[in-house]
Amino acid sequence: MRHTLHFLKDGDRNVLLEEHTLAYGLASGYERSARQLGVPAGTQVRVELLDAAGHLLDWRTYLVPVTDAETQARAASVV
Repeated sequence: MRHTLHFLKDGDRNVLLEEHTLAYGLASGYERSARQLGVPAGTQVRVELLDAAGHLLDWRTYLVPVTDAETQARAASVV
């Protein structure tokens, strides 16, 4: 079953980025960089995991890192 990740500026319902995934929950590694989202670094973003029918399965908020390398370093330090 395919699920969808929606990245939203916290407090705003406009989707910054949409990705399809097979994940059933959010863990480390779901963060995207400021460049990927088109927002300034430090922006608070809400990421939502939705099922095929659009039902919310999981969500998290995080502060957008500056680069992809910073995102990868954070994910590696959690493991």
